[in-house]
Amino acid sequence: MKIKNETEIQLMKILFKTSGKRPTRKMTSPRAYPHGIEMKYYRELKSFFKPLTDYVWGFIDQNMEPLLRGDSSEIRLDTIPGDSFRGMIANLENWLFVYMPDISDLPEDSSGNIILITLGKTADEAMEFGNKEFSKMLEKGIHVNLPTSAPWWDDMKKSWAEDNYSLITSNAKNYVSKINTLTEQAIVNGMSPAKLKEEIRKATEGLSDKHCKLLARDQMGKLNGQITQAQMQEIGLDLYVWSTSADDRVRASHAAMEGLLCRWDDASVCSYDNGKTWVSRPSDAVDLHPGQDIQCRCVGLAFYPELVSEIEGEPMSEITIEKE
Repeated sequence: MKIKNETEIQLMKILFKTSGKRPTRKMTSPRAYPHGIEMKYYRELKSFFKPLTDYVWGFIDQNMEPLLRGDSSEIRLDTIPGDSFRGMIANLENWLFVYMPDISDLPEDSSGNIILITLGKTADEAMEFGNKEFSKMLEKGIHVNLPTSAPWWDDMKKSWAEDNYSLITSNAKNYVSKINTLTEQAIVNGMSPAKLKEEIRKATEGLSDKHCKLLARDQMGKLNGQITQAQMQEIGLDLYVWSTSADDRVRASHAAMEGLLCRWDDASVCSYDNGKTWVSRPSDAVDLHPGQDIQCRCVGLAFYPELVSEIEGEPMSEITIEKE
């Protein structure tokens, strides 16, 4: 996918020249992470799974005895699953078929699928957030307001939405499969109601609040990282400074990258001398870009000397960086 846009780069140079202002001599400026959008996505994920888990628990509570008897008059170790069991599984599978069909089974025009619609809106919100952060970066760096065309966005949005749809439906189908197996085993083996409920509770953890939080953090970090990279590369920036969330949840392998200059085209190297030389990343550091690792909230910051070099034609090695 072609990212660099020469037309926008030339426009950026013209806008800078007409601003009459000097570019910054700082190394970089902060870029926020979309925590609010991540939390909203977490709530959306819960809403996708809630009807499914509510149905399972409601059905189990109302039909536990006939379910475990296989609809017979007594519970035996060789009980055959009856209509109650078959009805529950059929209802679950029908629900999935209607609301969560496989991505390959969706019509070409899937505008009526509420999950895909929601995912698209969430992605657009992340992009809007990213555009605001990108504008702040340009304003602080070279005092330019440059609305980019982002020709890469439609493909990125579609890919992210479809990947997340597949994650959501896969989680739901795995849950139904577990409930099917658990309930059938409970009927055949004469499992007690208390034991069955405990096993179902464990299976439901895959769709729990905690799981939804982890999934939202992971997927929003990935999308935010992709947007940041594309925005920078679109205006010719190939370098970035690694920035962590600076809290107690930052992994040691990510903390080891804090403040280091990196390259978008090679996630295995970093620079300690503002890009003059490149060496392998620390042995205990992650070999990925911000957002690519599981649940990564790190971000890539624009390296302003590269931006200044781009618009002024001055070699990056000759640009003096002010101390923070």
